[in-house]
Amino acid sequence: MEKTSTRTSRRKRAALAAASLGLSVVVMPGAVHAQAAASQSSSDLAGKDAAVQAADVPAAADTPNSAAGSTAPASGASTATATRRAQAAAAGQSGSGAANGIPMTVNVVSRSSIDQQQPTDSYEALRGAAGISSSAGASVADNVSIRGIALEGRTSFRLNGALPINNFLAMPLEDKQAEEALKGAAALLFGIASPSGIVNLVTKRAGDTPNASIGISGTTNGEIVGSVDVGRRFGPDNQFGLRVNAAGGHLSSTIDDVEGSRNFVGVAADWRPTNRLSFKLDFEDYERRITEQSTIGLLSPVNGKITLPAVPNPNRLLSGDWAAYKARAQNILLRTDYKITDDWRVLAEAGRAETIRDTRDLSTLMNYDPITGQGTLVTKLVRDQDYVNKYARVEANGKFNTGALFEHHLTFGVMYNDRYQNNPSVQSVSTPQNLFNPVTLPAPVRTQPIVELPQDSKDTGVYIYDAVTFAKRLTVIGGMRRTDYSLTAQQAKGPSTHFQTTNYSPAIGVTFLLRPDTSLYASYMTGLQETGLAPSTAVNAFQTLPPSVAKQKEVGIRSSALFGFNGTLAYFDIDRGTAQLNDQNVFVTDGRSTYRGVEASFGGEVNRAWTFNLAGQYLHARTSGASNPALSDTRPENTPNFTLSISVTYHPSILPGSSLSAGMFRTGGQAVNNANQAFIPAYTVYTLGAGYTTRIAGHRTTLALNVNNLANDRHFSAAGNGLLIVGPARSIRFSARTDF
Repeated sequence: MEKTSTRTSRRKRAALAAASLGLSVVVMPGAVHAQAAASQSSSDLAGKDAAVQAADVPAAADTPNSAAGSTAPASGASTATATRRAQAAAAGQSGSGAANGIPMTVNVVSRSSIDQQQPTDSYEALRGAAGISSSAGASVADNVSIRGIALEGRTSFRLNGALPINNFLAMPLEDKQAEEALKGAAALLFGIASPSGIVNLVTKRAGDTPNASIGISGTTNGEIVGSVDVGRRFGPDNQFGLRVNAAGGHLSSTIDDVEGSRNFVGVAADWRPTNRLSFKLDFEDYERRITEQSTIGLLSPVNGKITLPAVPNPNRLLSGDWAAYKARAQNILLRTDYKITDDWRVLAEAGRAETIRDTRDLSTLMNYDPITGQGTLVTKLVRDQDYVNKYARVEANGKFNTGALFEHHLTFGVMYNDRYQNNPSVQSVSTPQNLFNPVTLPAPVRTQPIVELPQDSKDTGVYIYDAVTFAKRLTVIGGMRRTDYSLTAQQAKGPSTHFQTTNYSPAIGVTFLLRPDTSLYASYMTGLQETGLAPSTAVNAFQTLPPSVAKQKEVGIRSSALFGFNGTLAYFDIDRGTAQLNDQNVFVTDGRSTYRGVEASFGGEVNRAWTFNLAGQYLHARTSGASNPALSDTRPENTPNFTLSISVTYHPSILPGSSLSAGMFRTGGQAVNNANQAFIPAYTVYTLGAGYTTRIAGHRTTLALNVNNLANDRHFSAAGNGLLIVGPARSIRFSARTDF
């Protein structure tokens, strides 16, 4: 332990020196020539919906970074006079089919915003949008909730609007052109998916201009990661494109003695043999080894109430430096597009995503004294978990007219998903530990044999939808999806379980263009969602529950009429099955939950120097119909009643190429369980950032420095599944990138 601490201390000192050097370049530009600013703030996010685009913006499928496959018109939530920057975000960064005529909200985080903010996961990247919250706090994966609903790790994260990737390992962002939060219409587009939305990751592709860059990023806690990005087009008429990204280095954390490593390589290739035929290939391979912090278990209720402990020091490691999390993932996606005529095209794509978690020592501090902190650390020794997603889709879409006033954009296709997983039996080891004064613990040893517990679910979806535009002002979309679903799961005790169902999911949406810069929209959609993966604390740990029907309604308005700022206001109503632990500690679907809320965003450029973004959501969520009356008419666990974010960026004219940014992200109180026996209080995280773009030795160089949790506020960031999650302490991140 002492050797590890000494090593960590040395790395922290080295990282602090590197950060100080970077900061000196940011604030002392005399040694170099300043260039035009290139960084953007988090206001790029909610104010630049991919759905906010002009009617003459090219379809997303025509852009090099898009995975959309539709030639349909701009989204029903569109604005015909959107700003040029919003149009660029819509046309060049949306990989989701946001331009397919469906009224939906798409919040886009641009590549420049990712470079400037240096987010550590999807939640940090997206938290500037309305209704985004953390589902599990700092962890080994990307934990995001949209509109109060935690996204599911097997179906809610997509690569290029297509392949469902496994969110059980922090996903790399080095090869991503943009990250999107798609709210609402996930079921019609993707089949089995959360009714609140999905997160879509859009990969970089080679452009007509060659690119090459090297970068380094790290923290003052000793983390150092290097990266390289090279893209070229070649061959006759530049018909071949290749983009390669790679990264690797040492990981560290604000938590003492938490260290590890990561490696990543991503390849995006494309071939355009003719102006009608194109092929795309995306490949990612990444691995991560890191020490995993312990969670905190809930105490048993007394007279219907649970006592919460004081928030422990977030820098102290409760488990041990032996608490290994070792995982690797590989994603591959192949797609071909053929333009039959100027108005009709067909696409076919197939992919595979696999994540293997070789080792996970997952610990929870249980039965502690809330005053002294003395309790028991229960460590679950998890080995050889394997998750495989197989995906295929064939789709045709095009446009035609009926009469002089009606324009149709028709899409139909078939999609197939196969999700296999093997979550072998786990062994628990208990050791005394103190919540407030943790001590060094010996590494637990597994002595029990591993029992394989495979599980496989399949779904085939056939879908059709038509967006009909009348007089270029009114658009009505109607669609239907048939889903055939089956599930087979091996139980730790007893025979295998089987489930099969067929579901028809209708969807309808209406958009009316009040004026060129203002539109009203409404939508109603249903679909199937897998209601969750059982937590490690459940008797049926890691089991996927059968799907249930979810319904989503939304009405809203979008406008850029007020001084050119982008504004949105929406009301939504979501009804879904409730997954929760019953009295026997079995994770089951029991009852329904409704999520009714209002969300709004407003922001844009004040002038050349100032940009801002304001986004918030009020949420009223309740459960009903549970077999236990104590779990009815209560707030669903881990669901904040509001979120609010404010971000401002300033580009000083006295220092061209520089930027200063500040942000405030507030999350409302959250119930620790569905019985509402305690609530974690609301908390606020402040951020501060600085960026500078210049030329060093003739090469464009971009520097960034960001502070997260500036006030070093101690807080519980999430609660659910019988656990409390401590929010991360203050961290300082830095990065430098040079283009060649």
